[in-house]
Amino acid sequence: MFVAPGNAGTAIDAENVPIKETDFPELIKFAKQNKIGLTVVGPEAPLAAGIVDLFRSKGLRIFGPTQRAAQLESSKDFAKAFMKRHGVPTARFVTCDSLDEALDAL
Repeated sequence: MFVAPGNAGTAIDAENVPIKETDFPELIKFAKQNKIGLTVVGPEAPLAAGIVDLFRSKGLRIFGPTQRAAQLESSKDFAKAFMKRHGVPTARFVTCDSLDEALDAL
């Protein structure tokens, strides 16, 4: 098992790989060279940046939401609008595009 970039804790049970979680070209290269059977993504940033879509387009198996689906976590505005549109119970919210709008909303 490999973890990129990893830390002292992950080094106990896996091999840390010094590749940033957002360096998609290097991650793809590593996955192909090492014949990785499945990539599991933990952090939100690479999911929001589309790592799942990119890995799949390269024929690599990966577990995680697509970039579009990751918006539910990475964009609170998107998530709230989605919940309202689909009748999912959520707290009241207002989206503001300026300080004046925010002050008026308060």
